[in-house]
Amino acid sequence: MGNKTQIRTYPVDVVCESLSHDICRYMKECIENGSVPYVQDLPLPQDMNVINGRHLGDINKVLLELKAGSSGSKSLRWINGSDAAFMELELKDDSTEPLLFLANIKRNVSCKSETEVQTVYLLDQFSETSIFHALKYSRSDNGIASEINSPVFRQKKIFAQNMIKNTSEYDTGISESFVRENKRKNIKRNTEVRDFLKKLSSAYRNSAGRYEKERKFIFHALNDYYIRQETGLNLHRKLSDEQKDELLSYLEILSENSSSVLSKTLTESFLYSQRMTHYGFEKDRLFTKEDLSKNITVKAPKAAAFEQQSVSISRNTGRIPEREFDIKPRHPSHRLNRC
Repeated sequence: MGNKTQIRTYPVDVVCESLSHDICRYMKECIENGSVPYVQDLPLPQDMNVINGRHLGDINKVLLELKAGSSGSKSLRWINGSDAAFMELELKDDSTEPLLFLANIKRNVSCKSETEVQTVYLLDQFSETSIFHALKYSRSDNGIASEINSPVFRQKKIFAQNMIKNTSEYDTGISESFVRENKRKNIKRNTEVRDFLKKLSSAYRNSAGRYEKERKFIFHALNDYYIRQETGLNLHRKLSDEQKDELLSYLEILSENSSSVLSKTLTESFLYSQRMTHYGFEKDRLFTKEDLSKNITVKAPKAAAFEQQSVSISRNTGRIPEREFDIKPRHPSHRLNRC
């Protein structure tokens, strides 16, 4: 049995460069284990926060996927550390480390490489027994009368019901089938309509136009990977065994550098693939023409509760792309219910 007291729940201040080091570290582990997601026959499923049903849209997505690959997880279901502790989940291993996810709020505006971070775990890092126990809160008869009527119990009941609902959607994808179909249509439109194609070409030049051969190869391979993951479409032929080996060699070279080059390349490729699924190649997550007239509310999702802790940091770091700080809704109609 794990130990819930080992769950790290507090938001911390970190330097963005540490995220790059983590990405390089997990990439090395994936290469050593033969589990790099980008060369597998099938992409990993799309990620999902089991409490609020949201997907990631930034550098955090890259980090989560490499963590799953390095640990052998086949699921990208995740949960904030404080939510996991609130639901009394227990880690399988007391030495398990959380991921540190960037929030879209800079803690120190004078230092652009410093930002607020939340702790996150893959759901697979927790014992099945504790997850089953947490889901039992979805039943109104679970507990004595005084507990059932308490605000804490009611909140746990809501969380448990959300976990069941979101896990069902994660397994079936029924609710998002309409969005996926629009993504497929948008990819076709964005690569054929002249005005949209100009925006697509311009964005490519800005993102990868000056990349050397190795980074361009990675950029294109991952763009195809993420498109397949989100829509099931194959823009190009799948990588041959020789091309997979070539991709792995380039990823290994960049990961050995332990700089921000690898994280920037992976993140820019993911963000580019995301825009390819948007109507008119828009930056925001708009999937139909009607979405253009909708007001999108963007808020950083917060976990249930925070324990404050100060952390000393270094300021001698580089800059990561501005959009890596963004946490946006999947769709204009999908709003946060809590903050």
